[in-house]
Formats: sequence, structure tokens, C-alpha cells
Amino acid sequence: AKRLIVEAILNGQQRQCPNPECGLQGRKDDACLHMDCPGCNTNWCYLCGLPESQLDSTDATIYGHNVDWQTNPRRCPAELVDICTVDPSWPSAAADTTEASRLNYFHNHLILKHLHELYIKLASESPDVLAGLIVYPEIWGGFSIPDIAAYTKTRAYNLQQNAPAPAPAPVLAPVLVPVLAPAFAPVPAPAPALTPSPM
Repeated sequence: AKRLIVEAILNGQQRQCPNPECGLQGRKDDACLHMDCPGCNTNWCYLCGLPESQLDSTDATIYGHNVDWQTNPRRCPAELVDICTVDPSWPSAAADTTEASRLNYFHNHLILKHLHELYIKLASESPDVLAGLIVYPEIWGGFSIPDIAAYTKTRAYNLQQNAPAPAPAPVLAPVLVPVLAPAFAPVPAPAPALTPSPM
């Protein structure tokens, strides 16, 4: 069961190419959210994780996916820095706030989301297993059990301009979990880094 926690944390620390025939995992650099998978050339949005063919878009391109994102919940901004204009809980665009800190904030959201989903699943299917895991707070990636249990945010940001700021997700340093291949799978070759599409 501890392996499930490690997998939830690892899945939150990176994104996976949405092409089911590829599945390359990695973490973007500090550029835009338009991704080109170096493994299969799939264009996709890093924020929502959808391939270009499934994006809500004004013109059937990844660029049209960024139009009116502030009011359309099926669209995403082109860059993480833009999110603070609609969600005051996000790291600001101030000069002392780096793209790396915004990327960590986004991945902390994903980690908490995955841990919450696992927590709910274990609570309903294996409450004894969950009870045994709760007594080891160090295995939960630095997040508290109350934060994991109460985390209900399904999107990485809220589209409520001028609304009071919600309680922000805990901002932690990136969680460093050793990358362990599951016992039933061969160790994969190192994956190339994901690179943004040229704009």
C-alpha cells in the first residue's frame, strides 16, 4: 500500500503524454504550457493534460485553447504566470516569484489531488489499510492527513475574479521521492525532457 502513495506522489510530480501509445512522462521547463512530446510528436496542453485534438478551442489548434480561458473553464492559459489574474491564491507575477515556484505550486496541486483520490479510495475499499498508513505521516510526501482528506480542488486554479482568495494549497519544496520502478515492470530507459511547442 505504501507503493500506491509513492505512485500518487510521482504521478503528481510529472505529466504524461496523453497519447496512449506513448505515455512518456516528464516535467516541463519554464516556458509556455503548449507541449510537443519528443517521443511521439503529440501536441498537448500541460495544464489540462489533453491532446490538441480534444481541446476546447476557437480554431481547432492549441493556440485557440488559450482564448477566453479566464471565463471558459474548458480552456487554459498559455502560461502559468497568467493564472494569478483570476485566482489570487496562485503565486503572483511579481518579479521575485519565479516560474519554477509556479510550476511547483501546480505540481503540489496534482500531488494533493492524487493523494486525496487515493485516500478516498482506501477509506471506502480498505479502511484498515488506510488506518495503518495514517500512523506514518512521513510517507505522505510532506502533506498532512487533514490537508489530504479535505482537498477537494479539482482544477489547478479557480475562475472567480475578485472573489476572496480560497485557502491556498500548502506550498512545499518539491517532494523528492526516489523513482522506483514497480516490481512487476522492467526499469524504463530515462525519458527525454518534455519541451514546449514553439509559439
